[in-house]
Amino acid sequence: MDNIVTLGNGMFVGCRVAEVTAIPYFELINKNLERANEENQLFFTQVLNSFHRKSRDGMSSLDLMFSSVEVNNQTYNAQLKMHLILRQMGTSVSEIEMQLDALENSLKNDFTDKFFEMDFFHDKEEMLNFEEHLKQINVSTVTSIAKKEDATVSMLTQEGYIYHTYIPTPAENCNTSAITNVLTQYPQSAVLLQIIPTRYNQSEVMGIEQISKLLQYYAANMMRQMMRPDRISQNLMQAYQTYLEEEKESLFYFNFLVCSSKYCAFDISNKLVDALEDSSKINGSSYEAVSLPLNHIDLAGLYPVLPWQISNILIFGERNPVIWNLPRKPEIFIRFKQLISTRELRAVFKIPIDDGKTIGIASKKVLINRDKLNDSIIAPDNFKVGIIKNAARNGFYDGAHAGIPLNQFTKHGLIVGMPGSGKTNFSLGLLLQFYQDFGIPFLAIEPTKTEYRSLIDAIPEMQIFTPGKNDVSPFVINPFRPPKGVTVESYTPSLAAAFKASFSMPNPLPDIFLSAINDCYTEYGWKKNSTLDDPDIELFGMYEFIKVFKKNIEHSNYKGETRANIESAGIVRLVSLIEQNSNIYDTVHTIPIEDLLRNPTVVELNAINNKEQKSLIMALLLILFCVYTKNNVSGDGKLKNILLIDEAHVLLGKGRGITVDGADSQGSTVETLEDLIKEIRAYGTGIIVADQSPTSVGREIVANTDVKVIFKLIEKDNKDIVSMATNMSDLNYELLGRLGVGEALLHYGKLDNHLQINTYNVHEKADIRDVILDQEIKAAVHYWDNHKELLMAHRECSGNCFCENECDLTVRTNADFVATKLINEKLYKLDTKEEFLKFLVTMNSDIKNIVDHFGTITLTKKLVNCTKIKFLRKAMIKKDFGVSKEDYDRILRHPNFLLQK
Repeated sequence: MDNIVTLGNGMFVGCRVAEVTAIPYFELINKNLERANEENQLFFTQVLNSFHRKSRDGMSSLDLMFSSVEVNNQTYNAQLKMHLILRQMGTSVSEIEMQLDALENSLKNDFTDKFFEMDFFHDKEEMLNFEEHLKQINVSTVTSIAKKEDATVSMLTQEGYIYHTYIPTPAENCNTSAITNVLTQYPQSAVLLQIIPTRYNQSEVMGIEQISKLLQYYAANMMRQMMRPDRISQNLMQAYQTYLEEEKESLFYFNFLVCSSKYCAFDISNKLVDALEDSSKINGSSYEAVSLPLNHIDLAGLYPVLPWQISNILIFGERNPVIWNLPRKPEIFIRFKQLISTRELRAVFKIPIDDGKTIGIASKKVLINRDKLNDSIIAPDNFKVGIIKNAARNGFYDGAHAGIPLNQFTKHGLIVGMPGSGKTNFSLGLLLQFYQDFGIPFLAIEPTKTEYRSLIDAIPEMQIFTPGKNDVSPFVINPFRPPKGVTVESYTPSLAAAFKASFSMPNPLPDIFLSAINDCYTEYGWKKNSTLDDPDIELFGMYEFIKVFKKNIEHSNYKGETRANIESAGIVRLVSLIEQNSNIYDTVHTIPIEDLLRNPTVVELNAINNKEQKSLIMALLLILFCVYTKNNVSGDGKLKNILLIDEAHVLLGKGRGITVDGADSQGSTVETLEDLIKEIRAYGTGIIVADQSPTSVGREIVANTDVKVIFKLIEKDNKDIVSMATNMSDLNYELLGRLGVGEALLHYGKLDNHLQINTYNVHEKADIRDVILDQEIKAAVHYWDNHKELLMAHRECSGNCFCENECDLTVRTNADFVATKLINEKLYKLDTKEEFLKFLVTMNSDIKNIVDHFGTITLTKKLVNCTKIKFLRKAMIKKDFGVSKEDYDRILRHPNFLLQK
């Protein structure tokens, strides 16, 4: 928004303001600080010359204002603000606006290209806030820094003197942070550097040339007399030689003002004077500080015309009476005290860079990506992940959306960042976009929280499963049921790898485990080439596998401590699976992996406290996902599904440690999973690994995921691993620890350098809640309405005629409780097979006694049968009494065991 003011002479003046919000760290410009300062000075020299070229004499002004605002809880007293103020005079409002537009675009592009961040104010509220800021600046003392002037007695002129200003020796290639740093100690203070482009007028040129000739004549005459001109004459000749040279340079009026309280004015003014001249100069400064009367400045009320007002005051008002009360005043040189060349001006008219000592200013330490962005990155139909922050600003890429070709995700992705950095918000938005914009279903595995369920507000058809919370949305998985179309031979190695990835398996347990898997398949009719469609097979689950595993150990040659270790490491862990989470693992059924892939799905594991069991579900889902994909999906490379593994260290961070016997079973198994991830790239399946720590998921995963979105990382090891995997620059490496919430570095195959992005806020993309209660999830999820048969957990359940192919989960829970009570009270009193078999067919009264004791359980025939099945299965794990598979089947068929209709 332009502030246009009508002047008394019928002209107009327009004003436009920008705030510089961040300065570059010097290494962005050049790793050598001295060289960086040199390049920064060169840049502002170019800005000054460009501004001069584009401006009419006396009709434009450019202000650089450093001001301080009080701040608390910092090591300094004030926060620095930096503003650029453009002003333009003219006879037409439209012409003024066009000129300001051109100047704004030029400055914005130039400054952004040199790593400064700036924002021009374009709405009324911003301008009002700026005016309010001006009112807060202390103007009780206003000091002007101007060139010293003198009138040296001389017989060469009719006036009897020669007027001149002191010629400064400008500081070269120095940072101006001393000015900004001193302001941080004095709140409500300001330094204003105002310039107005101008040129020498004809009278001034003639005056310079006339006196130059007189001085040259004097010098030549002295040389003929074999004498050297005195020092005063030499200074005069130097001054007028400088004026002659400045005729060819960009020339400006300058107003350098310090606004502050009286007690700090001297300190700030000295810093400004020191910055103007070379510190090695020994014969005093060429500048002086002059206090202005209080009624001469109104920063807020007159800021549109302030430079011209101040310039008139300094040129025509505040002058040395010794010179300007002379009878013959040097009128043609009246402007010289307030004229400055680019060569002199560039020492101080520049914004500092961060040299490591700069205080109170935001520092930018991310390198601009100057590469021509691949078309796919900014293509309108790509997968968008955020707004690019560090693309070269030439107008075309401003505010561009960083995108990724959709099929790039078949090469897998990595999302890392410390807690609170915006990682989960990004992941939610990612899944939402996959499904809503591209129709790609996802399976998200969430080990520790329940945040992904919030997507159900935007995707009502989303499936949510809550293992460990059977009363919300049950989840069942039978590791021994291969996916559709997969043979036992191809599935068994992956199944063994899943168990090894979850359990610590010292030698020789991995071999025993694999042997038991093969034996179990054989016992239940599965051949090497069998699939689910084989009519000869019989489904079995974890319970049946435990019995085979126990039998194999009993018939093995292992004795003593070795056998005890195998039993504790194998049997105890397996039994704990079906005892602690029987509703998940103790089943012959499984939710088909194709059902999990067909619709957006979230599997929440937070209710499972045992880390090994949580890891097992993750490993099994990953294995099923990969194996199914390899055997059932065409390898055309087009993205078809997404698997997101959150907190992936729960699975992939295990192992890679050598056991006491020299084995590294978990480490090698994690490598097996990594190999599977690499193998399925061609099948249109994308796996996205998310974690707080890249070191926790392993170097191989980091290296072999193509799309990487890296949020804030602090620890050196974490930064090192992503830096090495993406060939990260030193500046981006340092930036990792300073990224704000929602800021990330993006890297993938089509990028030569990282892009810094602001990721989207998922709440701006969809109306979703952060917290959704279990009751709401239970009511919203409908998978089990049409898949009740999958909850019939055991092979034996087919004998319970009261269930009618549908499991009552309340009855099942109560039956498990009663069966456990019977195990504790009765089983260990039975010593022989005969006693055990007799109890099985006479246990109705014992069940009734327990039920009667607990008034919350209802005795039904369904409950009695379910209790008997549960008791039988538990008993066979605890004490098998030498019951064979044939004996077991006869028990189930015995007329006095299960009640009939």
